[in-house]
Amino acid sequence: MNKTLAASLLAALAALATPGHVAAQLTKDAAGSDDVPFVFAGIRYGASIDDALKRFGQPARSEDFGASEKYFWAKGQLEVSFNKKTRLINGFTVTGSEGVSAVRRVDNEPLLRLLSPSQREVIRQLGEPTKIWYDNRRMSWDYEINRRVSASVFFECLHGDTKPCTQLSVHWSGTAIWDPNDGVDALGLRTSPICDYSFRIIKSLSIMLEQEPTGIKASNDKWDMEVYVSQTGNWALVGKSKDPNANSRHLCQLAKGQSTTPYVQQVWYQSYFGTNNAKP
Repeated sequence: MNKTLAASLLAALAALATPGHVAAQLTKDAAGSDDVPFVFAGIRYGASIDDALKRFGQPARSEDFGASEKYFWAKGQLEVSFNKKTRLINGFTVTGSEGVSAVRRVDNEPLLRLLSPSQREVIRQLGEPTKIWYDNRRMSWDYEINRRVSASVFFECLHGDTKPCTQLSVHWSGTAIWDPNDGVDALGLRTSPICDYSFRIIKSLSIMLEQEPTGIKASNDKWDMEVYVSQTGNWALVGKSKDPNANSRHLCQLAKGQSTTPYVQQVWYQSYFGTNNAKP
């Protein structure tokens, strides 16, 4: 996990907390998935959507979203998404007072305190975001324990940096969500990757992660592959399946990593791409 980011998050929440025991709990070193932001509304990373149903009751509606499905409560102001294959939760979104109330009825969630101060104060408390986009209206902080367990905290702030943010999202990712058995082959490629229509995968990489195609391509007996990279060095490997039974319009996410683990150092890169196409 990025200890600096984690320490900033926990320290900020501790500063906003009033009960002393809450502050003490939040300031401990974030060494595992029992810490913020790997727990939300009392639900821990790796939990099934059934845990959310037990806490919030039956949702008012649901929505299909590619490899995920979303359930909505509190007039749409509380949203929980989960991986359809594993049924493991991959995200929470809270928008508006009814969403906040719905969460607080089941848990004194400390992250909700960051919806009270101004956007400027949130940044002061947490430090510079990992990413800022949409004309400074959306920002996120990324956390990682290991390649199996990672998380991001997003804020959407529509009314300027002197006003509170309007939406909070927590996104859980890593192989522990999409494949609890950690199905990665000897080269580091996912054996059961997340696949969706190509435009959705590309849009997600481009808009959410600011990753663009590099033109660095390779093929093996299963995949036609290409590397996507952001200006900060974060990367993803995507592939189109050669299986005749696969959807020809689908693109799959085969691997991903951060600037601290460059793609040129990955086993799959050395095996399939060589070194001639490497970019800094």
